[in-house]
Amino acid sequence: MDAETSRLPLHAAGDIIRAVLKDAPVGSVVSVKATLEAVRREGPYLTETDCELIELMISIAASDQVFLVFDLHE
Repeated sequence: MDAETSRLPLHAAGDIIRAVLKDAPVGSVVSVKATLEAVRREGPYLTETDCELIELMISIAASDQVFLVFDLHE
């Protein structure tokens, strides 16, 4: 497997995360749990761990100026 092939799943995960966050207005607060659930629902074939997806979500949300919040009550 070459480097380009190994990047495809991460690229797909990023596309799904962007699609899930696309309607969040700049400066809004979004639940990490709800976003992760939506990403898993939209991309059941993704092989990334939850931690890898959360790391990618943080990066994408920061660039889109959206804030992620962890629900500590669960």
